[in-house]
Amino acid sequence: MLHKYIDFGHKLSFFIQHRRAWGTSSAYAFHLNYCRRLVFIIQSLANYKLMAELLDFFMTNSLRRDIVNTNTCILEQAVRRWFYYDSTMQERIALLKECFLFFESKFSKEALQHIYFGEGIPLWSQEYKHDTLSLILHFNRSHRKEGLMTVTLTMGGKKIYLVTFWIASDIKGQKALWIGAFQGSKGDLQTNRDLTKHFFGYRPKNLMIYVLRTIAQQLQLEEIYAVSNHGFQASHHISSKRRLKTSLDDFWKETQGEVCSDSRFFTLPLIELRKSLEEVDSHKRNLYRKRFAMLDSIDADVREALKPSLIEENLMSIKKIM
Repeated sequence: MLHKYIDFGHKLSFFIQHRRAWGTSSAYAFHLNYCRRLVFIIQSLANYKLMAELLDFFMTNSLRRDIVNTNTCILEQAVRRWFYYDSTMQERIALLKECFLFFESKFSKEALQHIYFGEGIPLWSQEYKHDTLSLILHFNRSHRKEGLMTVTLTMGGKKIYLVTFWIASDIKGQKALWIGAFQGSKGDLQTNRDLTKHFFGYRPKNLMIYVLRTIAQQLQLEEIYAVSNHGFQASHHISSKRRLKTSLDDFWKETQGEVCSDSRFFTLPLIELRKSLEEVDSHKRNLYRKRFAMLDSIDADVREALKPSLIEENLMSIKKIM
């Protein structure tokens, strides 16, 4: 038994020693990261068997090992109550393993390297005024508490909206996309108004969910779930600064979502339901035609951008379905 603890300690120290993966070197960050490491070590030792299992999972695969070496916070996700409210360590470890196995079955090695080591996978871009609007699929360490991949909408490099998610099976055993966070830039109401006008009356935050649905379809997922106000990982935090500032529930209902039997989550339609032009007032029909054409164009662009990143056999399956 002693040699197992020694081996576990060796693997654990491998990740703890990589300071670059834990954040910046400012005085405050150093203190914060020291506390994070301490919590990580204590929780890992207190749950030795579970963490040993997870470390073995990441250490036996060179790509996984490199990913957590560069992004140690992924291991930290196992020992902290992240992803959703009242998650257990067993659930989080199962989630991490299932999610990475799924990513490996869908994305090429090069794509995962771009997502976790590089600047991500560009999904779509368009010139807008004197800047460029862009959608990128990447890993966002700043939102490590809510998921394992993020889609971010930027304008000239400035974040406008982001949505963070993970992949796991639901209670029916179906592979699903789970939204853990949805956030917009603070105090930029005019930008949102301008972009809504640019998108023919379609709000940027709705566009984010539209694109996420396209990604879910390309990954051949069967359901989309989203954390509710109650299910958001920081909703019950003692600090009010960490809690939600706007209602997720209201937005999920606007996007045709319904609350699940587990009140921590909503279920969202995999395909957005559109109004028929006959249902639209005659003076707005031209606007809706342009909006639908724009959405179809973005959908096609995102699908095309994902193709080089997906494993060939998955592309063949998608073609059969379509």
